[in-house]
Amino acid sequence: MGDEFLSHVLNNHLIKQEIKSKKKYLSDLHYAISRSFSGRVGVEISNNFLFEAEHMVANSIKQYEEGYFDAAFYSLRAVLELFMLMVFFIEHQESELNTLIKKWDNLEKMDTYSRMDSYLSKNSELYKNIKRNMSDYFDSIKDLNKNLNKKVHKQSFINLYTNRSHPLHGRKYNLNEELSFFESSVKKIIGAVVVFRLLIDPMPILLMDEEIYLRVRDTWSGPLSNHFIADYIGYDHIESYKNTDIYKAHYNEIINEVKLYESVAFLVKYNTIDLSKKEEIEEQFEHLYDISKLAYLIAKISDKIYAIDIHNGMYKFMTSNIPKEKQPYIKNMEYLRYLDLQEIVLNSVFQDIIVSIFPIQHGNIFIEQSEELSQDQLLRIKDLIEKYKNLI
Repeated sequence: MGDEFLSHVLNNHLIKQEIKSKKKYLSDLHYAISRSFSGRVGVEISNNFLFEAEHMVANSIKQYEEGYFDAAFYSLRAVLELFMLMVFFIEHQESELNTLIKKWDNLEKMDTYSRMDSYLSKNSELYKNIKRNMSDYFDSIKDLNKNLNKKVHKQSFINLYTNRSHPLHGRKYNLNEELSFFESSVKKIIGAVVVFRLLIDPMPILLMDEEIYLRVRDTWSGPLSNHFIADYIGYDHIESYKNTDIYKAHYNEIINEVKLYESVAFLVKYNTIDLSKKEEIEEQFEHLYDISKLAYLIAKISDKIYAIDIHNGMYKFMTSNIPKEKQPYIKNMEYLRYLDLQEIVLNSVFQDIIVSIFPIQHGNIFIEQSEELSQDQLLRIKDLIEKYKNLI
């Protein structure tokens, strides 16, 4: 009797519902966040907020599916508050920022979403410029926040659990309408995470332009996809963003940089060495990092070399010579046994691969080979490492 009563009290008022597109929403958000980190000094806290947003959207979907609709809408609204707080933080000078973060972290009273919006609209040239150029988008976010507040603050009988499940009062409650509103809100919040992130810098949008992408070397950000823009933000709003001062300033600075060949860009960004493009790589050799130069010079010594690991896994280079049937051993954590090995190992067979190891100041250089290298090739590698040892 007691268990039945408890089950009734805990569950009878809940209307459960499946979010059929949840995998798409969460994978798209994860994808966007992975391309939205910023290397800008002083805004490191933004990366924490990006991770938190992913958790909060996931929580919201789970809560709605379990029937806790008000908690689900609260989680979505909290994402907006979190990113307004992020912009509020980054638009203060370093001395003020440290004070604000300490105040926030100590659970002292902070301004509401509306007050932070009002403050930024008066005091932040960046915020004012972006809101002016993207007025339609920010109006839609303002409306979304108001509608989420109605759910969170229990405005209307349809937002009371008692009335939603009541056989008579519940007639006014339209489950399909609310489900549609919830999914629409999820999509808008996912888009808003990226748009608020764009107040830091425009890199996720800039990198969608190949002319920019091939002029930027290493970056914490990556290009967003066209489908993400279409599904979660809207091309018209992104075109409006391209009229902002922050976008144009970054674009004008980067467009004057040297345009890299795709093979060189991939070597710089992703540590992939396409040995069929040696002429391109050597033409732009001066634009490589020193560690990339060393990896390329080692790789081109022999087509038997297909993977190079420098500094004990910190830098992993793959070449176009990797055999289709092999998985690079340097991706396998078993090779950690070699990390503290301070002696040269040449053409050593381990499991089904051949490896050569060269100690350097901070760890080792670990080379995977499809066949044994000649003594001349090994000596050339040793000479290269000696030449670059103080540059890596």
